[in-house]
Amino acid sequence: MISNAEDITWATGMRLTPAGIDWDAVRVGRYLGVQAIERIAQPGAVAVDPACAEPVLYFLLPPGSTEGWDVPHTRRLGTHAYVVLPPAGKDSPPGPYWLVPPKRGITRAATLRRALEEILHVAASPAGMLTVARHLIADDAELPERQAMLSLMLDLRGYLTALIPEIEDRSNRPGVQVTVSAPATAGVEEARRRLGLAVGSTFTSETRYAQGLARSVEALLVHKARLDEL
Repeated sequence: MISNAEDITWATGMRLTPAGIDWDAVRVGRYLGVQAIERIAQPGAVAVDPACAEPVLYFLLPPGSTEGWDVPHTRRLGTHAYVVLPPAGKDSPPGPYWLVPPKRGITRAATLRRALEEILHVAASPAGMLTVARHLIADDAELPERQAMLSLMLDLRGYLTALIPEIEDRSNRPGVQVTVSAPATAGVEEARRRLGLAVGSTFTSETRYAQGLARSVEALLVHKARLDEL
């Protein structure tokens, strides 16, 4: 079990524990973090905090190994940072819990970095964006749990934010046929409209919002491919 003499333990068994002594921690959004775990042969301890706006995972790594950590969409927690750790046997909500138990030890920083960078590289490609979108809109798509849905929503918003200016720039280049630029412009306008919609507070409304974003991602990728051919 991972422990520390400076822990502050509450009656619930939760511990406010300083990083940078027995271990460093890297904070990752749940959707990205779960994918990283799937790519690591023997992941070490991973704690989940489901109370954040986007549920997050804390990977525990060797102390001092995260110096200079700069992986996008993650945050290094070293010296002077604290993490709330659940009791060793707690493996489900409510409250923080272990996704990978502390008896599994800790993950090497290089291993986690490699897994995360592979995921981010794939996700940033058109094929990766399309794969994420079709998680929600394919005919045989199985909807993820609510926490993963929120992470997908953030990913899709990020994709649209990147795709919109790129498509606008290409559509406005001299020589682009109106038959190609006009549908692309309409797709951009629809994407902006969907980005501006209110999300709602129920799983149904969140799902509909995310599916709308996914359809816009799919549409903009089609327009991008057509523009790339010119």
